[in-house]
Amino acid sequence: QKIRASIKLAEKTNSPKNAGNRYLLGMIQYAQGEYDESQSNLETARSLYSANGNDPQRIAECEAFIGRAETALGQYKDAEKDLRHSLELRTKMGGKNNYAMADSLTGLGYLYMRQGKIQDAIKELKSALDLTEKERGPDSQSTASALNDLGQAYQLANNYKAAEPLYKRALAIRKNKLDGNSPFIADSYNCLGALCASTGRLAEAKLYYEQALAIQQRTLLASDPRLAQTRQQYADLILKMHHR
Repeated sequence: QKIRASIKLAEKTNSPKNAGNRYLLGMIQYAQGEYDESQSNLETARSLYSANGNDPQRIAECEAFIGRAETALGQYKDAEKDLRHSLELRTKMGGKNNYAMADSLTGLGYLYMRQGKIQDAIKELKSALDLTEKERGPDSQSTASALNDLGQAYQLANNYKAAEPLYKRALAIRKNKLDGNSPFIADSYNCLGALCASTGRLAEAKLYYEQALAIQQRTLLASDPRLAQTRQQYADLILKMHHR
């Protein structure tokens, strides 16, 4: 509400503060799954930053998440254009080792996975992982997320042998860095459960899903879609085990 009030006060001016508020509101809306509203506010923020001196860093930040919102909305051509431009701006600003580039590369990876261009996704997510490890370290939480992303791409390609060690390394980092009730740890268990279920290792999958559920039931609201998804995956697995 405070962000919306600040936007109203600055609505008649192209002030940097208004651009920042629009960006923040757009990011909040993206996290809440309100992709149309997020896209609109992020595009407004981009226009305001351009009008106030063409700040390439802020513009790249906007475009990276405009591209992700467009991906979620199925606007794939626009998404690729915005994500590529954000990557171009960040490359010019920070050179080859700019961690912000990994954010744009990850967005492209998500886009290509949505489009079924799995080999393209793997290429972008490998580059994102390399940059993340160099800039944030091999045992950082950011690296764990990059490992998980690349693992998901390999799993979509049915390359389970490549995906599993990435998932396991991500899980090890998260267990070492995070509280035991972290939803990120539950996410790692969920990914491993899905992989084991896909490769016929049903007993292992059951254990991973149970560990994911134990965390989610303690930390998520009963209405949270992540909890509903894990419960459905677990129920499907139990049914599969009974019919073997």
